[in-house]
Amino acid sequence: MLPRADRTEDGWLAETAAALTAVARRGSLAGGCVLGLPGHLTFSRVVELPRVTARQRRRIIGFEVRQGIPLPLAEVVWAQAAAAESSEGPEIVLTAAKRSMIEALWARLRANGLYPVAALPAWLVLRRGLASGDPATVRTLAVGIGARSTQLVFAGAAGSCIRTLALGGDTVTEKIVGELGLDFAHAEALKVAMPDGVAATATAERERVAVRSAMDEFSRRLGGEILRSLARLGSESFHRPDRVCLSGRGAQIEGLPQRLAEHLGLPVGRRVPAQNLAGDGQGQIATALLADLADLAAAHRRPPAVNLLPWSLRWATFCGRRRWALTAAVLLLAFAPGGAIWRERVVAAEAHRQAAALGEEVARLRQTDARNRENLERLGAIRRRTAALQRLVEAKRCWISFLADLQERLNRIGDAWLEKLDVALPPLPKGGAGAATARAAPGVAVPDVRIGLAGCLFDPENPLGPVGEGSYGRARGLLTQFRESPFVAGLEDERFDNSQPGVLRFEVTLLLAPGKVY
Repeated sequence: MLPRADRTEDGWLAETAAALTAVARRGSLAGGCVLGLPGHLTFSRVVELPRVTARQRRRIIGFEVRQGIPLPLAEVVWAQAAAAESSEGPEIVLTAAKRSMIEALWARLRANGLYPVAALPAWLVLRRGLASGDPATVRTLAVGIGARSTQLVFAGAAGSCIRTLALGGDTVTEKIVGELGLDFAHAEALKVAMPDGVAATATAERERVAVRSAMDEFSRRLGGEILRSLARLGSESFHRPDRVCLSGRGAQIEGLPQRLAEHLGLPVGRRVPAQNLAGDGQGQIATALLADLADLAAAHRRPPAVNLLPWSLRWATFCGRRRWALTAAVLLLAFAPGGAIWRERVVAAEAHRQAAALGEEVARLRQTDARNRENLERLGAIRRRTAALQRLVEAKRCWISFLADLQERLNRIGDAWLEKLDVALPPLPKGGAGAATARAAPGVAVPDVRIGLAGCLFDPENPLGPVGEGSYGRARGLLTQFRESPFVAGLEDERFDNSQPGVLRFEVTLLLAPGKVY
């Protein structure tokens, strides 16, 4: 036991390390374990959340974490867990612990051959014990009394109560030290050996009175703090617990349940472990500690709701527990059978050879494809030129037929001749294709082609004077002949001129029929 001057976090850590070393020396302890954090090393706070969306809930929790944890977030490890469900919304518990303290505890456990898989706060251990022990109809206030702090856990209709009190078994010991002037170790031994202030052997009256006074004061202070905590839940009966259950080493103070029952007006008892668990002969202290240890051990079978062990330490634990398997896997990969590697190399070489052969064949086929494309382009150009020449030959034959038809119709009238023949072609479309090309394309409108004719009719009856009505009739007959030609679709701009004696001049524009001449 450490002297009173060393009752700090560093001193507590040194005492814990010494206890671990002593336990490791007595028996071969190894394997996974769960680390239970006492109340004075953790910070817990119940937060009531409104009924909002999941995104808004995360923002509210982040704000509560930044505002409620009294240390920079980089120096702590924090987690959350569901506490209860009220009419206004869910309740959660925010829990945090110093990262440096958890890392120091983890290092000391590892030095003694243990592999921590989880770090649980004291309130969570108590709540797990209530869930597994009492029936759902019994409302129990769990009070875990440790050396330096006391943890209260209760879940009722009005909400949850999770509170850490700065009272513990050391409070009684320090009171005895102050009354008798003893060192801390001597006062602790006196507290344990003198139940309820009655010495097992002849003991001075002053020591008996000091021990009784310290225990009474501790009971009054603890009862008052419990009453203040319950007052926050409301005065209705269904808001209050039905019983109080004590656990922890400090709960073994003789007469503590009776004193608390008088202060609280509720049944108070010590928690006992399951029937299949028993102490090791070390008395009530060992029996009381077994209940909390059993709840800690249950975290191996079921993942805890809150785990304050940082992810980096969890990964280090995972690798440490499986170092031999990982080493064997690395060696197996490093010294794999050479035959398999050689076979893979042979297969890879054959695949490369086949890929090279296929590459050469693909290159040859690409060259052939390129030549075929060039030849197809040349063949298409030749076909286009041949089609154009064929259209020209056809157009030439049609024009000869058209001109022969004109000559025949002029002969039918007699004494008529042509002096001018003008072909008015439409503008060429894009690409230079003419009328014949346009006609060859299906679904394309054929442009109009006009021929301007100018000629004369001789009037044999009036060779030296103005032409007579007979010459006009012959001229109209000539136009009728033109209109009846299968090569003509219509006549436009008909004009006559009789200014020359004995001659009737005429001008007309022929609209050629599509498909006949072009």
